[in-house]
Amino acid sequence: MTRTAEIVTFTLIPGSDPAAFAAVASRLDAWRACQPGCLVRCLSLAGDTWTDRVLWSDRTSADTAAAKLMTEPVAAPFMAITAPGSVRSARGAITLWRAT
Repeated sequence: MTRTAEIVTFTLIPGSDPAAFAAVASRLDAWRACQPGCLVRCLSLAGDTWTDRVLWSDRTSADTAAAKLMTEPVAAPFMAITAPGSVRSARGAITLWRAT
């Protein structure tokens, strides 16, 4: 299996509170942690752009979880705060991994 990195960037709808969004986003952690192949997640904010990085054990696990997320009730508040049209996502095989 080839580890897969998933990187999703997005902005929030105007007027959204970043701290409130972070609380909403944290509710996805329990769901995501139960998804087969999920290894680690990191959510960051730079300016007004959020970046959600997830490391998966393989591409199939990443694709399966992404498809499930779209209909997962716990994801609805997350999606409701995300600005329509702002989401950019990519998944790819990890070619270099170094943990220090």
